[in-house]
Amino acid sequence: MGLQEWNENDDIVHTSGPEFSNEGSSIEVKDSDGSTIWDSNCDPQALVNLGVKVVEEEEVYISNLPKGYYFFGRAFEKGIHFSSSVKSEQFDLKKLELHYRNVDGWVLLESVSYDGEAVINGDSSTVTNSSSFELHQR
Repeated sequence: MGLQEWNENDDIVHTSGPEFSNEGSSIEVKDSDGSTIWDSNCDPQALVNLGVKVVEEEEVYISNLPKGYYFFGRAFEKGIHFSSSVKSEQFDLKKLELHYRNVDGWVLLESVSYDGEAVINGDSSTVTNSSSFELHQR
């Protein structure tokens, strides 16, 4: 078996999505006319304070893994990472649920649900600005 692309090798953890932090990431909700009805930065604690359910799916730190060698690759992208639509008479923050993963301190939004239903990413448009590759010995 030959080697795959670096981002296809994921026997420990693999996730992709926007950074889930208050530094450069934001959420915007628009109505059917395209007008913004709510927006916020992605500060998890501020979102919780607004009534949004924020769930950590997984937390993986290289320092907690068994002894060995670990590759940690990251791609930094700019653009729209998640875009979808949901039918609702009125948007209710308390029905919004955001799931994230913490991979060695890098927190990424993993999935979104609204009113108990998974919101499928219908469109994204990103450009990779840079990449980071690290080999860790534990």
